[in-house]
Amino acid sequence: MIQLTFSSRDPIDSQVIDASGKLLYQISTPRTLGTHLTTMCDAQNQVVGTYKRVMFSDMVTLHGAKLGGFNDWLPKRNIVSRSRMMIAPDGKLYEWTKRERGFTLTDVATGQEIAASQRGSRLGRQRSELALSVQQEGLTFIDAIVLSFTIWEHKVQAARQAGNAA
Repeated sequence: MIQLTFSSRDPIDSQVIDASGKLLYQISTPRTLGTHLTTMCDAQNQVVGTYKRVMFSDMVTLHGAKLGGFNDWLPKRNIVSRSRMMIAPDGKLYEWTKRERGFTLTDVATGQEIAASQRGSRLGRQRSELALSVQQEGLTFIDAIVLSFTIWEHKVQAARQAGNAA
């Protein structure tokens, strides 16, 4: 298992480090009017994925491949679902489920938990940051795990700030 920590509560403007403090990803979203482009780069500063939002449309890319909008890439199981389905690069179907304090990613075929997040909680006066643990089975598609988590966590935070449920 690998334990990842986001350096900021804002997942779209954060560094992602492992338990040893090694930088794995740099996620940035310049604040501009109109188009918002979130870019996820690896430790060698190579673009891994992007999330582009313009007015009422969006586009996700992973390793240069256009995956469609967020709702196309990670569709809900049904209209009232708190889960989103993801087909990983290995062709297997996974399900992200929103919980009270984070998300879990499970292999639909086996029910095995592949990743789990923990939103920060108040510890004294300091607030801990976002954390994401990824099991060994998820390491082959960790880029997709981190990108999908980052986008959905951002959308949940934005909805919470707007007073809506995501």
